[in-house]
Amino acid sequence: MCGTDGNKPVANISNQLTGLDLATTPHLIFYGLLDPLENYQVCVKECPYWETDEYSMSPVAYFDKSKVNTCLYGYAANTANWLAGYCPKLVYKSKSQFNRCIPTANATQIINSIGFQMGTVASALNDLPLAWPEMLVLAIASVVIALIMVAVLKFLANILVYVVVIAAIVGIILANIGLWYTYVTKKIAFDKIDPQFRMDSEENEVWYFLAFAIFVSVISAVILVILIAMWSRLKIVIDLFYEAAEVIGSIPFILLTPFVCFIFLTAFVSYCMVLAAFLLTTKDIRVVQSTDLPFKFVDWTNQEWAKYAWFYVFVAFIWGIEFIFAASEFVIAFAASKVYFDKDSSCPIGKAVYVFLRYHFGTIALGSFIITMVKIPRMILMYIEKKLKGSETDIAKFILKCMTCCLWCLEKILKFINRNTYIITAINGADFCSGAQRAVEILVTNAMRVAALNSVGDFILFLAKLSVSGIVVTIGVFWMKNTKDLDFYFLPLLLVGIFAYFIADCFFDVYEMILDTLLMCFCEDTHRNKDDVDGDIIPTENENLKASATLKRAISHGHDQMNTIRPKKYTPSSKGEKS
Repeated sequence: MCGTDGNKPVANISNQLTGLDLATTPHLIFYGLLDPLENYQVCVKECPYWETDEYSMSPVAYFDKSKVNTCLYGYAANTANWLAGYCPKLVYKSKSQFNRCIPTANATQIINSIGFQMGTVASALNDLPLAWPEMLVLAIASVVIALIMVAVLKFLANILVYVVVIAAIVGIILANIGLWYTYVTKKIAFDKIDPQFRMDSEENEVWYFLAFAIFVSVISAVILVILIAMWSRLKIVIDLFYEAAEVIGSIPFILLTPFVCFIFLTAFVSYCMVLAAFLLTTKDIRVVQSTDLPFKFVDWTNQEWAKYAWFYVFVAFIWGIEFIFAASEFVIAFAASKVYFDKDSSCPIGKAVYVFLRYHFGTIALGSFIITMVKIPRMILMYIEKKLKGSETDIAKFILKCMTCCLWCLEKILKFINRNTYIITAINGADFCSGAQRAVEILVTNAMRVAALNSVGDFILFLAKLSVSGIVVTIGVFWMKNTKDLDFYFLPLLLVGIFAYFIADCFFDVYEMILDTLLMCFCEDTHRNKDDVDGDIIPTENENLKASATLKRAISHGHDQMNTIRPKKYTPSSKGEKS
């Protein structure tokens, strides 16, 4: 182990290169950058670093400059040993990260020094470290824009839906203009280059922008058609968003749920990484003879029990992540239901956390475990499909695809049921099974209403998330295209767009959960007051409901609009007329 004098010697090795005192060589250097774990690794006194413009040199030249030997233990840094393979082919200027020597050269320099010409890939990877200031600013901008949109919903819910729709339309138009303009300018500039001097990376960049522009245009056309079809139902969403904004106005700290969830996820993932590190180091020592060097090596083999431990950690990892997400959903649902049934309730977030820890820890654990038991087989099938790629028959490939697809659909259905189960549990305090049964009953009884309100509301929330991402990407297109240091900024823009959508998704998922909770609360409230006629709830005729007039109007409006697409019931009158 580098940096310690406590290495114990291993028996049955004649040249005794084990048990060395490495206290003065705390840094680990890798011989092969493309596959470091399968190449030699040597402890060195310091990571290669020199004040020149060079990013690599031979180990012999580096030894002459710094007197640091990077060859295998017991071999001098000379030309003969270098040619014999006892020294690395090149020494890269590096920085110590966790006592590992990580090259500081950019991606293009490393790839070219190894001997590969990766063209577009190299250019894209090279632009990532160069574009980090712009990417950081755009990432911060995505958080600010998402927060502004969430905050504005509280005060301008009646017009923000139209603003979101209009912003989505404008964002779609601007994104298409920006992408097509960039493609045209790059195509014109590429056509002006003499064919003898054209580079493959430049041609690939032009085609990538064309493909991306076509993809965005097709998606934009689909979204615009849906918007036109749903324009008449935007009033429903306005009322629902107003109610959700009222809930957030009553408990503004509910917007901190994504941050708390992220903190717990980070801590849990870090804990699992520590467990994985311990498992990686629990191996048996084995002495093997080198095939190309005249001495033996110490190798480590996995212990038998470690295989089962890896599976245990893997299941716990998936289960833990699903548990954290489910707990977040329960806390939001409980707080929102408290505001619905008791608008004067104090500290609903604190009560939600207490009830979760005191009474429903097992409920959330069971729900998340069910999802885990569906997710793991799907991941196993995907792993098998990857391993058999190229060797499986068409029938086997078709069967694997179908099984994976079926498990994915089952997982989505169970997540939807679990989400509503947590809401019923928050309302009634029921256990998981009773809550799931009641949730399914409500969903089946009010299927048309749930479909109407969820489809419209979820689509508008999707547009809000897309608007945040589109605005950030549009700013990035016009900013990065004027940055001289960036040649291939497609990858930084793609990463920024994905990050912006993820940030918006975290915030607007709170709204989505509140909307679902309000709908389930209304259905359960109506059931308690026995205001049900022919399986369809009539929300405006019972004054005992806890719902506000706005929520009653929104749900009733959604119900009426869904009735317009269903066949009307006809009953014959005494005169033979239809009534």
